[in-house]
Amino acid sequence: MTDRAVPTLGGLRACLILLAMSLAAHAQANPARIRPLTDAPEALQPFLEKARAADAIKDPLARCLAFPDLPGNQWPAGLAKAHCELAHGPRITIGKVRQLLDAKAYAELDALYRADLEKHFAKDAPSEAIHRGFDDFDGLQESNDVTKRWLDNAPDSPFALAARGIHHGNAAAKARGGNLARETSDANFARMSLLADMAIDLLEKSLKREPRLLAAHEELIGVASLAGRADVGERAFNQGSAIDKHCRRLTGAQMRSLRPRWGGSYEKMAAYAVQLEPFQKERPLLALTLAEIPSDMATWVIEHPKHKEKIEFLLPAAQRSTFFGVHETLARSMTTAEIDEWTKLVYLLMVGRFFDDDRWITREKGRTLLYSGQAEWSLPALEKAARMEASDSGVRSMLAHAYFELQRWPEAEKAYAALLDFKETREEGLRGAFEVTMRLARHAKALEYAELLNKEHPSYAFAWFMRAWLLDKVGKRAGIYEALEKYVSLADPANPEEARPLAEAKRILAARKKK
Repeated sequence: MTDRAVPTLGGLRACLILLAMSLAAHAQANPARIRPLTDAPEALQPFLEKARAADAIKDPLARCLAFPDLPGNQWPAGLAKAHCELAHGPRITIGKVRQLLDAKAYAELDALYRADLEKHFAKDAPSEAIHRGFDDFDGLQESNDVTKRWLDNAPDSPFALAARGIHHGNAAAKARGGNLARETSDANFARMSLLADMAIDLLEKSLKREPRLLAAHEELIGVASLAGRADVGERAFNQGSAIDKHCRRLTGAQMRSLRPRWGGSYEKMAAYAVQLEPFQKERPLLALTLAEIPSDMATWVIEHPKHKEKIEFLLPAAQRSTFFGVHETLARSMTTAEIDEWTKLVYLLMVGRFFDDDRWITREKGRTLLYSGQAEWSLPALEKAARMEASDSGVRSMLAHAYFELQRWPEAEKAYAALLDFKETREEGLRGAFEVTMRLARHAKALEYAELLNKEHPSYAFAWFMRAWLLDKVGKRAGIYEALEKYVSLADPANPEEARPLAEAKRILAARKKK
């Protein structure tokens, strides 16, 4: 190409405004739509408006307390507040335990647990924080390291003994796994039994030093069910009930031990529920224990494909309790049963209110918000979901879409570029990154993406046209005509979006032939 031929490319530049308008149609197969909440059913709009405002609050407890309750609920008075405090209130974490162990502050560590223990027996507002202070001892490596170190340095501490016992109990459950007995190896059963025996020994030693430590009673009931030690479980329940028979965590452990697959029955669970139900006014968290029954039945009695039946069965339970198992199963069933997006969103939001660390709920909440036209609202959930599972290309794709909808171009480019690492989203990433770099007028980078599209998806006509325009834009003349010829050979004349670029490309090529 000669310098004198360059002016014939001016028509390409004139197409840019038109092209910018049509870029989204080429780059995104299913862009999210921006929709006001007024598109939601009128009855749900007040809830959704309040939920959106609450979701913007950073502090988890303040956010939970500001959240609206489920429309039409019949929850016991005070349940939402008590559940918020249970889920998001201050508690002792494994990080805090490690910090005090590093400082050799063993007495101070015991004092923290003892303070939470005393709060459990406060008459006006009993706290479950003492139970949550043991929740991080999950049977994994960090838990093993911390609890062993604590007990080695404080062998007489009831809290160190309980922590180590709870660690072993959770490790036993992991060794057992979730398969049926006939599908579990003898080696796994042997390891489970060994760990369960160790847990029982440590927990009973803990209770000799501090009989009121209901977290130890709770764990003993669970481990006894796992290991088939009915005597241990019955003794732990009786002793714990004599101290506080309406403790949420103790009653929850007992209710689960009565499940049919552990040798109990739904009749036994129902009989226990009858004993607890009158006390919900004083201890509203008992509503969570009562909801264990419909939650378990929805999982084990109603067959898996019958999602609409699960929904019909669980909706009344959701009106009576904030229990995770009820709302989470509802949200999953509504997703599979293709219930309308706004109703499903309500239950996703309810689960996320109390449990903000569930990967599927976080992902699905972000997805539903995005494709309900709420890109800005979806963004925190999608960003969190991407952090939770970096290899989830679907989340990465939705995150890129959200940034694009919000015109946050630098983040959008980075998010689309991340899609190049996944085979299933590489083309989407190339198209999206190409479009965003065009919008940012980063022409050299856009040319790189256009050339990758030409190489990997040679039938994509539009990328050939833009390659020609970008070559001219960055002052590279070689290859312009070849790109235009390729574009003309691939473009669809019947597509109105192609009409002007196609006509211009043909005009330039015809002018070249005359010369």
